[in-house]
Amino acid sequence: MKHLTACLAGLALALPAFAQLTDVHTAQQARAHNACPALVARHDAAIAAGKVTSYYAEDCTCIADSIAWEGWDEISEELTGEYMSEADAIMVADTLSSAPTIDDAVTLIYDSISLPGSAVLSNCFAK
Repeated sequence: MKHLTACLAGLALALPAFAQLTDVHTAQQARAHNACPALVARHDAAIAAGKVTSYYAEDCTCIADSIAWEGWDEISEELTGEYMSEADAIMVADTLSSAPTIDDAVTLIYDSISLPGSAVLSNCFAK
């Protein structure tokens, strides 16, 4: 029983660390920001070729910024203390680096991101 109590106490102390902003988040946010100019150029070329779009250049910046944002709870109107996972941050940066357009990036990201990551990212679009 002592081992179980000690294990649970250790887990309770470690849980806040899972919700913290890390160097991985910072590095992936920088990668995402660096990917935006090329993504915007590809996006603009697609528009010039006749593609209809729902997104703008500043949406890429918002997506990149969101990597380091805390989630927001609409009901309590408070920050949740949760960030997107490191895996989500890497996926977002990778997607911005390779997607043909911002529309494609948003679709690919929302198809793959976790629920906490989606809650953070939705601050760019769901208002």
